[in-house]
Amino acid sequence: MLIKSYKKQLLELAYKNQIDMKKAYRLAGIPYSSYHRNFKTNPEVEISLPNALKVAKQIEIMNQNIFLEKIKENGM
Repeated sequence: MLIKSYKKQLLELAYKNQIDMKKAYRLAGIPYSSYHRNFKTNPEVEISLPNALKVAKQIEIMNQNIFLEKIKENGM
């Protein structure tokens, strides 16, 4: 069985609401250089587990905020 990379898992989390990965990194307190190394250079560079967890948490927060905004828009 092939285990998904952290990068692929983060992209899947962000896909539904089209979360900007650069913004998620920034809000998670991770330097731009890490984002650039993980997403803008050699595709084989993997995200460290601590950074992946921070970004995943931030993506979840951003997804929740989008969900709450959609609820407010629909008057629920």
